[in-house]
Amino acid sequence: MSSVPASAQAGKAYKLTTKVVNHGNAVRKATYKVRLMKAGSKPIVVGTTAVAVEPHRSDVFDVSVTLPKGLSKGSYSVVGCVPRGTQGWLECITAAKHVEVGTASRAAKAPVRRSADETCTSGARTLSQPGDRVYPEMGNGGYISTHTDVHLTYDAPSNAFLSGTHVDLTQVSTQCLKDFSLDFETKSPTGASTGPNMTVSSVEVNGKPASFQFKQPTYPGDPNGQDDPDPNAHLTGQTNPVTAAINVPPACSPGGTGAALQGQPCPANKLVITPSDAIPTGSQFVVTVNYTGNPGLHVDGDGSTEGWFKNGTDGSFVTTEPVGTEDWMPLNNHPTAKPTYDFYDTVNLGKQAIANGELVSSEDNPNDTTIPGGTSTWHWHNPEHVANYLITNSIGSYDLSQRLSSTGAQAGVVYYEAQASSITATKKATNKAIMDTQQDITDFQSQFNGKFPFSTNGVIIGIPSASFEEEMQTKITFAGGSISSGTFNHENMHQWWGDNVSESKFSETFLKEGWATVGEYLNTARNVSPGNLGPGDAGFETSLINRFNTNYNATSSSTWTGAPSNPTAGNLFSTANTYTRPGTAYLALRQIVGGANWVKAMQRMQSLYGGGNFTEDGEKAVFKALLPNQSTACQSKLDQFFVQWFDTAYPTPNNATNKPQITGPGLAGPGFYDATGACSRADVPTTTASFSPAQVGGYYSNPTVTLTASTPGGAGTTYYSLDGAGYVAYTAPVKVTGDGSHTLKYYSTDASGNQEPSSTTTFAVDGTAPTTTATVTPNPVNGAIANGPATVTLSATDALAGVNTTSYAVDGGAPAFYTGPITVSGGGQHVVSYASLDKAGNVEATKSVSFQIQPATSVEVGGNVQSTLGLSLGNASPTASLGTFAAGVAADYTATLPATVTSTGGNATLTVTDPSGNAAGHLVNGAYAMPQALQVAATGNGATSPAFAALGGSPLTLLSYTAPVSNDPVTLWLKQSIGKTDALRTGKYGKTLVFTLSTTQP
Repeated sequence: MSSVPASAQAGKAYKLTTKVVNHGNAVRKATYKVRLMKAGSKPIVVGTTAVAVEPHRSDVFDVSVTLPKGLSKGSYSVVGCVPRGTQGWLECITAAKHVEVGTASRAAKAPVRRSADETCTSGARTLSQPGDRVYPEMGNGGYISTHTDVHLTYDAPSNAFLSGTHVDLTQVSTQCLKDFSLDFETKSPTGASTGPNMTVSSVEVNGKPASFQFKQPTYPGDPNGQDDPDPNAHLTGQTNPVTAAINVPPACSPGGTGAALQGQPCPANKLVITPSDAIPTGSQFVVTVNYTGNPGLHVDGDGSTEGWFKNGTDGSFVTTEPVGTEDWMPLNNHPTAKPTYDFYDTVNLGKQAIANGELVSSEDNPNDTTIPGGTSTWHWHNPEHVANYLITNSIGSYDLSQRLSSTGAQAGVVYYEAQASSITATKKATNKAIMDTQQDITDFQSQFNGKFPFSTNGVIIGIPSASFEEEMQTKITFAGGSISSGTFNHENMHQWWGDNVSESKFSETFLKEGWATVGEYLNTARNVSPGNLGPGDAGFETSLINRFNTNYNATSSSTWTGAPSNPTAGNLFSTANTYTRPGTAYLALRQIVGGANWVKAMQRMQSLYGGGNFTEDGEKAVFKALLPNQSTACQSKLDQFFVQWFDTAYPTPNNATNKPQITGPGLAGPGFYDATGACSRADVPTTTASFSPAQVGGYYSNPTVTLTASTPGGAGTTYYSLDGAGYVAYTAPVKVTGDGSHTLKYYSTDASGNQEPSSTTTFAVDGTAPTTTATVTPNPVNGAIANGPATVTLSATDALAGVNTTSYAVDGGAPAFYTGPITVSGGGQHVVSYASLDKAGNVEATKSVSFQIQPATSVEVGGNVQSTLGLSLGNASPTASLGTFAAGVAADYTATLPATVTSTGGNATLTVTDPSGNAAGHLVNGAYAMPQALQVAATGNGATSPAFAALGGSPLTLLSYTAPVSNDPVTLWLKQSIGKTDALRTGKYGKTLVFTLSTTQP
């Protein structure tokens, strides 16, 4: 489906085109609906069209979409769907470009020219720090990864990338680069058949050929540089130093923990690229790597495998934590490198390709010879940033379905569900029942983590027996053909922790795994009988406390012997140290800071670090800021808490002292707060702020703020900060002046040093009275107005709170509220006083305007009008000739006569009569009368369409006047109609008519 233009406006219609394919054996008709989707918002249908497609055919349809007004800020996916089957499922496609409302779009950087004095150097070939021992070889510096387009041409039966396979990596340089590197394991270090076997054919930078070579990594911080000729600078190792005999840090992690694997040469997995021209600092550049061959599995530091799992001859199942992505594509293989992605897969006809994000298109191409038998092409778009180990691209025979969430806390998410087609129908049904709970899990977890961070979510269940399940971003992977509910909660929690907020280095994996483990604990708590409980429920709270106590009182010898923050590659995924211990610590933190603050901490970290990375220190800072007691003693104790839970390895045997000695209120162990002293929960001061005068209309008028502290632990000191200034001791009420917004922060300590969290109040001050102006009409000349009356108009303005009322008084009289212009009459001096009041209570000083109305002398002038009726017709002897009548010819003969009418009466009537008494109303010629009566009419005021009436024996009214009139021009109309058979006598026909002007109101 095409995309809505970036310049689209609300209320306007836009035409999109979409191709609909019918894979069935009968004609299918359906309604194609286009919806706007955003997590946390109900889907909005913006366009529909009817579609009908012949079997095994495709057709292109147009659909008109109209963007609604009033969309909230955010990125909206545009999703088009038709019904699929009879179970309410949909077949959907997503436009490649989102509709952005109030969000910044990614713009291409303009080319940057290298300055003459800029020194260009090699980019770092690792993002690890000196001394790091967990995958120290991973990552590459000198640039930031912003977007990657993956183009795979994949033959499933041979598990081979064919010609045309390449990646386009868009980067932005952070230094002037003469060369830079990527991570790409093209060959298995051990020659294992499950490992990769790929070949890079060429590399381009900005479309120009670039030279390349594969090099070994060097241990981070090597003083001899990245190309240190000493072989010991490029060795495997789990520890630092590599061995007692080799006193240098490891350059890479080995494929296991065995002694024989330590101190071996690192594989040359660094793809070092030298562009034809150096890349200036701040440049956007595109790296294209063309390659072919067999993707495969990486052997991790614990000896397990991850990466591109081959599923017989059917295709693949991809799950890659922590570094296995490099075994099927080149990339910046570090969790801090988080570009966005598009995937363009050309696969065997009928195979499915399932990648991160939104499905943009899928199409069968039976005549494409790229792969024997034809191809299917798939395009997936992932608009959010993705860490290195969360990229999936599983290809093979999968049952793929989609649905839209239209209700719930996180409505607006598109859910994808995929299962390997070879899974039995019974097992598929069992799996699907669990997969269908993902929206409920997401809604439940969002009350702790906040808004779901992605536009899509989903699950892929594959056949290969990987040794783990993984939180692949928006496509959680389950191996071995099965899914479990508890692990599902764990992996879905990862969509916030690990995916949206990723670890900053491999050794901090425990941070996100601890939060994912909390997801399991929360699920257990919510399902305590009678089920579906939540925070604050006794059963829910007891479950979490019991979970902590069980874990804390564990007697396993391995529970406390390793520090979570100091793993090796061999024990990076230790259950005790990476999952249980940090997850248990987070439960303790919930008791320390309180349930509400614990949720604030989780959501604050999602807000601060979403789309990026977090660290142990960053997490610690967030929790320290939310301690109910901000005393130095409590801050120090929380520092100790993190050291004990995250950074300390305890000796065996396990006993009451060989484990953390700081827990939390109501938990097993020593707890956190002291009964008395500087870190007491009960003695935390409480400070309130009061304002005088009171707020009116949302504003204070230059208020005085009084801070009052309650200090159960003994009197101490209150501190405050106004508008970002440093904290000072409070000694007296604080006067706040200056119109606009102000921020006051304050806290108190007691005699022992207990300190409450800082409180913040933001308020608006309006200390300026309104301004009123007066305008007098007519404008006084030298302070005087001739005759009068005068009109006084008042106009008041107030820049902040707004005008409430304006009052006035005239000549010292009673005051009144101004509602409209004031009329002042009477000769002499006048004074109008006035003032306004704003909505903050500020009163304007009274103003006044004075003027004099000069008296006037009156003179009576008059005259009389005599009663007059005047009618003049043409001239003194008016006649009207109708011309010569022709016998035997039907015709109308007309004549007009001008007249004028003058009347001083209240009304007047112009009539005509035939006073002859001989054939009244008919023209006569001796004894002969015209067969048809003469017709008469009159028009006045320039009218030219007379309304004729037949003249008879009674007066015929021609015109009526309802008011006096003078010399009104009138046209009198005469018409004689003669029929074809009317008998006429030779001679002159005529009559004398009398026109009369009369009145009943002389």
